[in-house]
This record gives sequence, structure tokens and C-alpha cells, in this order.
Amino acid sequence: MGEQLPDLRSMRSLPAAVRECLPPIEAPLSARPLDIHFIGTLNDRRELFFASSARWLSEYRCFLHMPPMGVPLLKGQDQALDTAAVIGVSRRCKILLNVHRDELPYFEWHRIVFHGLWQNTLVVTEPCHDIPGLVAGEHFVACPLAEMGEEIEWLLRSPEGKLEAERIRRAGHEAFKQQYDGGRIAVRALQLVSDVFEESVLNPSAEPGLGGLAA
Repeated sequence: MGEQLPDLRSMRSLPAAVRECLPPIEAPLSARPLDIHFIGTLNDRRELFFASSARWLSEYRCFLHMPPMGVPLLKGQDQALDTAAVIGVSRRCKILLNVHRDELPYFEWHRIVFHGLWQNTLVVTEPCHDIPGLVAGEHFVACPLAEMGEEIEWLLRSPEGKLEAERIRRAGHEAFKQQYDGGRIAVRALQLVSDVFEESVLNPSAEPGLGGLAA
């Protein structure tokens, strides 16, 4: 990823000083020029949240990109952001906000992990289903929508909250790297495939399967 954000129309609303300078991934949150960002399609639930939160959101430097649902996201069109743009915004932001599309509290892996934890950005989300290796309160912040304004104010403006924000986002970044190391996952997957292949050679009449994947 380059130092500058891609030259997309939606990026041009950001000041040149923000677009052209990428803080190091280990830099403190105070070195990141944006406060909050959300990137996701807009629906009634999200529209209600952002409309009702407009007063407290207006107190921060935000990047909110919410194209309508049902419209194809094509590279080069106004509503589309490429990977470099999404990651570049997150690296410049203190908090990645996650609002579920509906009442189902699923864990939005792409947003919370790839766009948040991987970029050493603090994730503030609605409560989610549990997943292995990542824990709310330790690796990301989870709270109801009604409490997000107060929670974010504490994290960004109080001395205690700033310390907690740094602790959680660093813990989340490290947990992701340790728990989901790509090399270890690839080695384990290859070993499982090798085990199944060896079993099929030694015992051709056995039913094929990958039961070891759950190990």
C-alpha cells in the first residue's frame, strides 16, 4: 500500500495533508488524523443510527462512506472504494465503527478484522457472536448502539479512555497476528490434506473425509 490514498472522488473530500501522509502502523492513535470511520452499505437500520447520532458524530473528524444497497459497486464509479482506499482510511483513523446491517449480531470478519484489527485500528462495534481467539473488551470494544456516543467520547477524550483505547487496539492487533497467522494456517491445512491422502492410499475402502479440520 502506498503512502497516498488512491485518487478516487470520495477521497477528495479529505484534506491533502490526510490523503498524502500515512502514519506508521505502530504509531499511537494520537498520530492518526481522523477519529472515526464507517464503510458499508446503507439500509434503514444504519440510516436510523447515523441520523440519530449526527449531533455527537459532528464533534469528530469522520469518514463515512455508505453507498445504497442494491447498486453494483464497480471500480471507478463514485460509490466504489478499492482495497487501498479502505485500508488507507482505516490506517489514518483512530476508531473503526461497526454497525450491523440487521438485528443478527454476526461477526463482520471483513470489517472488524481485515479493516480494523489488522490495521491496528481500535474497533468499536455492536455486540457480536463469539469467535475463537478474539474477545470483546480485550481485543475490541463492544457496546449497544445507544451507548456508542458516550463510549467513544470516553475513549477519545478522557485520559483513562485514551489509555484503554491504546491497550485494546494493540492487544487486538497482536491477537490477530498470533491466532490467525497465515503461514501456520497454511501448514496446518496442508498437513490435514496430506493425512487424508495418506489414509486413502493405505485404506482405499474408507470413506473420504476431513474430520481433522476441527482439531
